Amino acid sequence: MNNQTLPDSSKMFLNGAEGFLKAAEILLNSNTSNPRILGAVYGPTNYLILHSLELAFKALLLTNGWTIRQFKNMKNGPGHDLEKLANCVIEGGPTIFSDKLKEKANEIKYLSDLYKNKYFEFPRSSIQKVIHQDKLFSFVQEIVLMVHPFVIDHYESNKNVSPA
Repeated sequence: MNNQTLPDSSKMFLNGAEGFLKAAEILLNSNTSNPRILGAVYGPTNYLILHSLELAFKALLLTNGWTIRQFKNMKNGPGHDLEKLANCVIEGGPTIFSDKLKEKANEIKYLSDLYKNKYFEFPRSSIQKVIHQDKLFSFVQEIVLMVHPFVIDHYESNKNVSPA
């Protein structure tokens, strides 16, 4: 892929964000009282929620002119770092996102550290705080719902534009 962003890249990232969030919702609503099952899905559910947040941030940045290559730039790009992605959104995104993300900066930093260190993929017993999944899900769902109209408007206005 060249340095251009295809018109539907932001929509693909948004679809991914919505899909991962839906999968997390299914696990959250599984209504099991079995502690072994609850323990087994805790990490994967949090991973799905945070991966959804990463994809939502990237979808929004793509609508603001970013390219996929910028995410992958090892020296300056945010990669999979939720805190860096949030800061990129704060610096160059619509005010509605900047205000929300500034308000949640400490939580995003904490979640970013867990996500970067693959805590939810490879759980360790050394974690200090317990993540309240319902609050985490609600926060990410709010962000994804806010991102949706921006991405769809961008997609609709650019879907007939071919890359240079």
